Amino acid sequence: LKFPGVWTLNVRANLVNFIAFVPVDEQRTLYYLRTYRPDRVRPLGWLMSLLTPVLNGFILRQDQRVVATQTPVNSLDARDDRLVGADRAIVEYRRWLMNNVGEG
Repeated sequence: LKFPGVWTLNVRANLVNFIAFVPVDEQRTLYYLRTYRPDRVRPLGWLMSLLTPVLNGFILRQDQRVVATQTPVNSLDARDDRLVGADRAIVEYRRWLMNNVGEG
């Protein structure tokens, strides 16, 4: 895991979301989101440029409610998780965290 706070989400071949999570302090993180898509339908490109941030904000606010209520607060304190293949990013993040931050 080269950059644990940077995600790319390939929604489909022509639509990619790039998200960078930047820690502010122990409890807060800012995110920077960029969407890459071709403007194949030029007349609608302006509409997509207006709608994409609104829709991304809607989805991220839903995620924020989930993340804010998760326990334990520190990912290294999680002991009873049953992670599956789709949770590879969580496994790699915790491995990186353990190697770079440690238990205490």
